[in-house]
Amino acid sequence: MKDVLDIHRALLGRGVAHEVVRLPRAIAAADEIPDATGLPAHRCAVVRHYLVDEALVAAVVPAGSTMRPAAVLTALQATTITAAPAEIVNRVTDYAVALASPLLQPEEVTVLMDLVLLREEVLYVPTGDSGTVIGIPSATLAAESDARLVELTTGAEIDLRTPARPALSAVPEVTTTQPAATAANPPELTFAGRPAHPRH
Repeated sequence: MKDVLDIHRALLGRGVAHEVVRLPRAIAAADEIPDATGLPAHRCAVVRHYLVDEALVAAVVPAGSTMRPAAVLTALQATTITAAPAEIVNRVTDYAVALASPLLQPEEVTVLMDLVLLREEVLYVPTGDSGTVIGIPSATLAAESDARLVELTTGAEIDLRTPARPALSAVPEVTTTQPAATAANPPELTFAGRPAHPRH
C-alpha cells in the first residue's frame, strides 16, 4: 500500500513544495484530520471514491462534507453513480480506502476536485497512513492530482481547467513538524526555506 514516503519522494522528485506533518494521534479515517490537527474542516481535503458508469472516480472534497452526486454525473456526462466498494478502491489505487490521498491516484482513476477548496491557499491531505498528513498549496494539489475542478458540494456544476503548476526555482525545503493545537496557529508550510503564509 502507498504511504507518505511514496508521496513525499514523488513530490520531491518533481520539485513540488509541500510539508509532511506528523499527527499527535493516529486517525482511522481522513475525516478525522480536522480533529487531529486543530484545523478547520475546509482546510482539510479528503477523497471519496465512486463508481460512475462503472469507472472509478475520486472526488476531493472538504473533510466532513457531503458531495452532490448530480454534480459528478453532470461533470462526467454520466448516468449512474454508486459508492465504490473498499476492495475495488484498495486494489486499484493501492491506498487504504479510508485514508486515500488525492495524490498519486492511478491514471485510470478520474479525479474531481471541489472548486471551493481553491479558496484556501494551503490544504492538508491524507497520505495513506494513519499518522501523517501533507500540506500543499491548493492550486498545486489540483495540478499534481490532474484534477478537474467542479463544484461538488455547493452551487451549480462548474468545470474549469486545472490551474498551471506553480514554477519552482529549486527543490523546496520540506519540514516535518508537529501540527498546531488550534486553527489560529496552523502548521507552517515552507517554500525553499520561506513561510508560505504569515502567521497572524
